Amino acid sequence: MSDLAKRIDAAAEAVQIKTPEYIAKEAGCSALDVVRHQANEQTTFADGAHFVEAMQDMRSWGELMFLVHTPDVILEVKTEMPDGALGHGFYNLKGKPTGGHLKAGNCGTVGFITSSFMGTPTKSVQFFNREGGCMFKIYLSRDSERNFLPEQLQAYENLQARLCECATAAE
Repeated sequence: MSDLAKRIDAAAEAVQIKTPEYIAKEAGCSALDVVRHQANEQTTFADGAHFVEAMQDMRSWGELMFLVHTPDVILEVKTEMPDGALGHGFYNLKGKPTGGHLKAGNCGTVGFITSSFMGTPTKSVQFFNREGGCMFKIYLSRDSERNFLPEQLQAYENLQARLCECATAAE
């Protein structure tokens, strides 16, 4: 086991809130390092060059959880992914109430993450900057029985297969 892996495992035990960001801070590494270390066989990664394609695809998925995690805030917004376009160095979201400006060119990795949070399975598309910090996360929604929505899960798996196939072909 590498020194980084040992630090991540120790940090995961030490922190109270088990998110990659908190573990990374404790371990002295990036959130992407943590996610890659904790990845299972369903977790895959694509090149950040697919940022716009991923964002555009998610517009048809219905309501999602848009999550931004900073050292001081974990902000969760349930919303449909709005339309967006590149301009002035940003991917500009043109929605209401969800609008904003995302620095698409800073995205180094798009992760399709299957994990568990507080005992509940989760699936998300996570966008990491070139330094390995998480820009933001998009989580799949659930029905009243806490199951993933079948159409949304299929759209996620289709995008994952398409983008990660491109990443494998480019290696």
